[in-house]
Amino acid sequence: MGRAVRSSVLAWTAAVWVATGAFGHAETAPGYRAPAVGTEFVISDTTWFRVIGAADDAVTTEDAARVKTTWLFGLVTRDMPAEDRGRLMGLFPLTPGVRLAYGARWASTGAQRELAVVANDVVQVDGRAIPVLRVTRHQVDVTPIAVEGEYTLWFAPEYGFPLKMTYRHISGDPPTFHEWQVAHIVPPPGVHGGPAPGTRGVTDGSVDGVWRLSVECNNGTFFRLNRAVVRDGVVVNAAGDRPSAYSATQSDLRLSRTGDQLELKGTMMNASGQNLTISAHGTLAGESASGLGILNVRTGCAFTAARQ
Repeated sequence: MGRAVRSSVLAWTAAVWVATGAFGHAETAPGYRAPAVGTEFVISDTTWFRVIGAADDAVTTEDAARVKTTWLFGLVTRDMPAEDRGRLMGLFPLTPGVRLAYGARWASTGAQRELAVVANDVVQVDGRAIPVLRVTRHQVDVTPIAVEGEYTLWFAPEYGFPLKMTYRHISGDPPTFHEWQVAHIVPPPGVHGGPAPGTRGVTDGSVDGVWRLSVECNNGTFFRLNRAVVRDGVVVNAAGDRPSAYSATQSDLRLSRTGDQLELKGTMMNASGQNLTISAHGTLAGESASGLGILNVRTGCAFTAARQ
């Protein structure tokens, strides 16, 4: 075991501690507030977090790959002992200088963690400077191999969620992690600044996400997009996984939903320069739809769509 890791492990043997004065402030100020269900934290056209569940001390999100993650207090993405979870609740509202060391649920393996509120900061989102607290999460694991690193989260009390996250590797094998920053925040349906009710979300009419779309005609003519990225009902990225004559280079395609009816309509140009006009309708069953479409002037073509 390297000296740096060994020293860090020794430092973790101290009992959980909190900076003096933090609890007295928390008694009179608001505690943690999770973001509203339905809020979307958009990172890019292909990456986002959608809030699908919220509790007094946690928020559950689903990303573009349909992976669900539970964030304790918007800061910790893996479980922690109940006692330490209570201590973390007592830190809110967060103030610079506060620290919390805690053992992970699998502490017998030597995993140790420390949260530190470093400073007040701002993150630019949608042209607005949003106040945040820069928080570090230092992590040490000693089995099966020694690994040490530190995540930094820019936590926004207004939203109960981080708006930016980076990682600094110290030793051992680095984890698979891609740094990110929220570029756009979409309020849930019916909330000021959000879309009208019934227009977003898997269960309320949204078609945002990644889709496989195709219109197949009996004369061999076809339109296919294996991974069409849809945001706000617009196909914003229609490139195929393997660019070919059938990949879209220019498009004005829109995907919409009314009840259980899905519609794809618009124009596109494929890589060979062919212009296509598409109008297709299908009936949704779960996350897929089938029906009929028109490709240029060819009618009676089979339309299929499936959320990826």
